[in-house]
Amino acid sequence: MTRCCCAIKGRYLRPSLIFISVFLLSFGLFSSAAADCCAKTGLFPTDPTILHEQVDGFLNLIPAQRVQSRVFGLLLPGENYLVAGSVMGAGYQALLDRSFDEIVIITQDKSLPNGIWIPQISRFITPLGTVVLSRQFANEILKNSRQVHGTKNCPPSSFWYQLPFLQSVFGPHRVLPIVVGDADIQSLEAAVDEIVPLCSNRKIILIAVSNLSSGNDMLSMSRMDRRSIESLKNLDYISLLNDIDSGVAQLSSPYAVIFTMMLVEKLGAVNGKLLRHIATSGLPVKKHTGMCAVVWYGETARGEENTEFDIDDLTAADGNLLWEVAQATIMGKPSPKIPAKLKKISSGVFITLSRSDSIIARVGDLFTTLNLPDAVRQFSAILLSPDPTNRTTRQELDGCELSVCIAKPVEGILTPAPDMGIYIKLGEKVGLLFPGEGAELSPKRRMENACLQAGISSKSWCVPETNVHFFTLKVFSGVLRK
Repeated sequence: MTRCCCAIKGRYLRPSLIFISVFLLSFGLFSSAAADCCAKTGLFPTDPTILHEQVDGFLNLIPAQRVQSRVFGLLLPGENYLVAGSVMGAGYQALLDRSFDEIVIITQDKSLPNGIWIPQISRFITPLGTVVLSRQFANEILKNSRQVHGTKNCPPSSFWYQLPFLQSVFGPHRVLPIVVGDADIQSLEAAVDEIVPLCSNRKIILIAVSNLSSGNDMLSMSRMDRRSIESLKNLDYISLLNDIDSGVAQLSSPYAVIFTMMLVEKLGAVNGKLLRHIATSGLPVKKHTGMCAVVWYGETARGEENTEFDIDDLTAADGNLLWEVAQATIMGKPSPKIPAKLKKISSGVFITLSRSDSIIARVGDLFTTLNLPDAVRQFSAILLSPDPTNRTTRQELDGCELSVCIAKPVEGILTPAPDMGIYIKLGEKVGLLFPGEGAELSPKRRMENACLQAGISSKSWCVPETNVHFFTLKVFSGVLRK
């Protein structure tokens, strides 16, 4: 009843208060002597320093994507953190520098009976320390909801993979695990109506845990994931559920996601944003799993400006100004005055020099935290670096075509269209294909060519350590003159 398993050996450490526990649990509430539960052997390295370094690396793997509105929920993968870490890191970045009264992790266990379950666990122990149950919130839900019940089972592994990230971001914060069993839509709707009033005076983050599609056919998976992500972004759980039932979308824990979407919408979320989407390969290699990080957020607060950006919003005048910034930097001329709106935008930037349809030099990156004008200046200056390996000087540039390329990642797909660029990064090695380059090749062959360009194995695109992104460009070109 009140048991605590050792984090390494899984042994019981302290005796139970049988009578008190039975009495309290008969009412479905938690006693102060509820059981402790520890991460299973093999889930994490036993050395906390190693685990902390791994999680910190994932949290800093790619630049954070800003979400200025209030955040109500996240969707994150339920896969091993070593495989899904880059996606989980992108999701938890959205919670940095934020505070919450309650953190709720919603998973699914199809072996449980119909209903929604709260594990009767007092503490959750990982190599990074102890996470305590949000006992008061749990008891309020159990007392006021006929759809939610207590269970002696520990949460599934998909719950445990979230804890080191939460511990790194929030420290020793309490948490409430909710496990959806073999549920139906009616019981989920009833539970939402019972739980939402209990949240009125609390600032809550709800974290749904689920993978997307899985299978052998990347093209089919890409279609299914794209359809799922569109519904996730629109908070359209009715369409998502219909797509799952008809087989055109797939989630590993559909009712955990549907339940979370219902809750965040009732609490005030109005939209979702895709932060990262990948497909990983297991054994055998042709077995793939789609994963994504989606953040659900509310209306932009009064006085805050929404900086969501689409490269199609850039006007010809904006592009000409950015081109003049690049020209001024390269040719040593005064830079034009930049409007404030461009200084508030961050996006990928590439600078290309060419002559007679042959590329002389190309610099830039798909991810940068600099604003657009500063990124254009920085990458343009690199073209004239004093590095002796540099191929260009100002004297050689007269008459060259200068292109300022503003890039935006395309998420929600697993294979690129011919009019999309490919960005592949493994460690410090980067391979890049622009939209249209190798358009006559299959998507798989284009990704293999990008890997070879990075100096890595052609099959590196399908290993979890490799970051694979697709992107579109808006290009502004002109001829350099002294």
